[in-house]
Amino acid sequence: MRVTNYNALDWFIWDSYFEKNTVGLKNEAGNFHVYHSVFDHSAKADVEIGNKSFFAFRHNWSFGSARVRVAEGPTGNPDYVAFQGNTILDPVSADAIQVNAFGPIHLMDNVLRSLDGQTGGVVPLSTFSVFSAHRCLQDRGHDLSLGQQGSPKPAQAPYRAVTQRTAVFQPSFGVPK
Repeated sequence: MRVTNYNALDWFIWDSYFEKNTVGLKNEAGNFHVYHSVFDHSAKADVEIGNKSFFAFRHNWSFGSARVRVAEGPTGNPDYVAFQGNTILDPVSADAIQVNAFGPIHLMDNVLRSLDGQTGGVVPLSTFSVFSAHRCLQDRGHDLSLGQQGSPKPAQAPYRAVTQRTAVFQPSFGVPK
């Protein structure tokens, strides 16, 4: 699906299945929100963002995709993004969620399982972000979620929110292990 008009605002995509697309959802203008959907092995990305706006990604599944989100940029424009309750399994690229804008990006209650051997930041921030590009969310050998009691505050330590090779809830549609 592609949104191409600046007046095409607040498209809500619910309960959809995107299988082996180059890009599942693309924004060239306007905006959309996606809920309770499945992205299966997207070749470039599950979502590609051109024009910056507010985007919400809530309670989705992604497995085997190259990236979850790519965004044109870098740009100093605000790009309000909410990732909540998503399960992201085995993205091919280590930088699974690209920001490339001023932000803010909110990551809440997501599970991300990287492929074995991947290193680097899972959410690299652009030079326009509040943090420098070198302050990525990185894997420091910990299994934690940002905001979990006892975990460091995101502004103080650049961690990668990851669940490494642990048991992940399998939905009824059968995600590959």
